[in-house]
Amino acid sequence: MKKTLTKMVLTAAVAATPLLADDYTFHTKSLFALEGGYSKIKADVFNGSTHLYDLGKKSDGIGSYGLKIGAQSDNYRIFLSARHYDTNGNLDRLNTYGGELQYLFNFHKMANFFIGANGGMADIRIGAQTTGSTFPAAKKQTPYYGVDAGFNVHASSLIDLEIGYRYSKIKDNIIQGNYTYNVDNLSSIYGSIIIKWEMD
Repeated sequence: MKKTLTKMVLTAAVAATPLLADDYTFHTKSLFALEGGYSKIKADVFNGSTHLYDLGKKSDGIGSYGLKIGAQSDNYRIFLSARHYDTNGNLDRLNTYGGELQYLFNFHKMANFFIGANGGMADIRIGAQTTGSTFPAAKKQTPYYGVDAGFNVHASSLIDLEIGYRYSKIKDNIIQGNYTYNVDNLSSIYGSIIIKWEMD
């Protein structure tokens, strides 16, 4: 796990190098964002070797909200982020802590398109199967990584409105007694209000 996190940090640092270049200093902005979204998780549930159901198909989608802080230049943007997901059913808790590195395509003075990569840690808790179950809740922290894309509309010189799609791979198993939750991915549609200001 430490090796995976180290690789993610080094990759983000190398990719963000243009943000530190002299050509970008004047146009660099600080960012603060509030995000809300709708997500689906894919997790196949097994009892021994018997496949029971896909947790994402059995339950409705889950809402999410989060905070992001970051910086951007003319063509690059980086965020540190924390999100909480309103889970239901056996998925008792889901939080993510990580970051996003994005490249901005400035096709119009009022809007831009972005693509990027995301990564971090997911904190997952699976609740007991039934009340009084002999299998207690199980929890795990596991790395995630993925891609994202979307649009920003420049509502004013201080505010951007963002809408995007994020796909994150969370490849891990959570074992709870005889049950195994084979978690595969988390996909989200989200919107953000981004406050931006010039760095000193």
